[in-house]
Amino acid sequence: MRTTSSTRRDKKHKEREILRAFLTAESIIGVEIEDGERPDFVLRGERVIGVEVTEFYLRDGKEEESEQRQRAMRHEAIGQAHRLYLSKGPSTAVLTVSFVPSEPLRPGRIGPITRQLADFVRRIEMEGEGCVIRENYREELPEIGFLYLQRAREDWGKWRCQQVYSPLPTDRSRLEKIIRRKERSALGYRHCDALWLIIWVDAFDPAQEQEISFLDGGIRSSVFERIILRHSFGATIDLAFSAES
Repeated sequence: MRTTSSTRRDKKHKEREILRAFLTAESIIGVEIEDGERPDFVLRGERVIGVEVTEFYLRDGKEEESEQRQRAMRHEAIGQAHRLYLSKGPSTAVLTVSFVPSEPLRPGRIGPITRQLADFVRRIEMEGEGCVIRENYREELPEIGFLYLQRAREDWGKWRCQQVYSPLPTDRSRLEKIIRRKERSALGYRHCDALWLIIWVDAFDPAQEQEISFLDGGIRSSVFERIILRHSFGATIDLAFSAES
């Protein structure tokens, strides 16, 4: 189990890599990077610039329907179902599962899904490999949209979840909420000559995957000199301009 301190170290390391990649892309050289907390980093060069780094999730992780929460519940349900399946006899099936995005999981459904899925696989495991017709399980497992059954070979393979995602366009209102929250937090930052905000979109994280595009009119900020929206594939958009301009 990961500790809070190791999670923080991993987060800090990722933020530093995001900052370094940005500085390289912008050909910003001759600055010293100093770790901080409020803000995340301080760049020391001709000026002292505070840099805050944050990630652009499609939804707040506190929301039950967010990919962060749904992903955790999906893996919990599949893991529990596999363990229950193994407790009732020898392993003869390896399962790949895909959930229906329009039928988000609820915490109260994890137990029933665990039992129903384990029992269902025991009933069909000798019918052969391949896709399972959804009509055979839709009524009792409406949250599941796809099942693929394989025969276990030498006890290999855990049951796994495999989702298909379609990138969404940038949600400007969500983006502005993130910026305004960071502006409020900046009231407690250490003094710097200027503040920059880097908003990172990780294309390899389904909870963030989106198509960043030009936002007409930019975004006004009286706090951040620069607000940079940066995609893991390298695309960079400068969003902010001074509220006084």
